[in-house]
Amino acid sequence: MRLGPAVAALHDTFAEALADDASRAVVAHRLKEVGRVLLSRGHHGVTGYTSGYDDAAARHMADSGIGILPEADRAVLAIALWTIR
Repeated sequence: MRLGPAVAALHDTFAEALADDASRAVVAHRLKEVGRVLLSRGHHGVTGYTSGYDDAAARHMADSGIGILPEADRAVLAIALWTIR
């Protein structure tokens, strides 16, 4: 997928900001306030950041049945992901 010029510029701005330890700490703190965490990820030599729910929030949602796929859907997803590895 190719990013459009505006999206690519925005991506570069965020990448630069998150490369700075102090800025990254601010982002991580703000995410923590809403039950999320900043995650560093790499894929095929490309590194970057994403956010996800912290363990407590994820556990609460799972216990409430939020975001849980039915067993058949989990099986199909597992097969699909296995085939594209």
